[in-house]
Amino acid sequence: MPVFAAAHALGGSFSLRLVVAGDAFFAAYLALSAWAAIGATTHDMRRAASYEDEGVLAILILTFFAVSLCLAAIFALLDQQHDPKAPLEPETGPWTVAIAGASVLLAWLTSHTVMAFRYAHLYYSADDASGPGGAPDARGLDFPGTDEPQIWDFFYYSFVVGMTSQVSDVQASSA
Repeated sequence: MPVFAAAHALGGSFSLRLVVAGDAFFAAYLALSAWAAIGATTHDMRRAASYEDEGVLAILILTFFAVSLCLAAIFALLDQQHDPKAPLEPETGPWTVAIAGASVLLAWLTSHTVMAFRYAHLYYSADDASGPGGAPDARGLDFPGTDEPQIWDFFYYSFVVGMTSQVSDVQASSA
């Protein structure tokens, strides 16, 4: 809410304020995710995967909603540019395109970052089929050259899937 209030203070149309608030949200999420990922070890990921995962559907739905809302605001913002000779105000000209471009990039990075953490969670979750106590990791992905993938391996996988809609050297071994 404070982000939207700050964007509201900038003035301009609702769609401009919404895009700026979305950019601030995505940038904050990405910064916090980078901070969490920098020192993450496989032990940390296993411990996090052992916690209950009840809110994952809500997180995925809210992320999809935030990205969709931001993209809709971008279209509304770009639709306001009817006169290409308009003065360079916050809602016209190259500034609008720059803000919209930043929004698309930040939304794309956010969606794949959310999925990278989700893939790590699923990989390091205990395999329910093997029984209680000391259960091995569920895995589901085969990373070449390592049995203990780091968080950056999951980022790599997430972004490759996001860019190409297919896997590369990391193979899916189960659904």
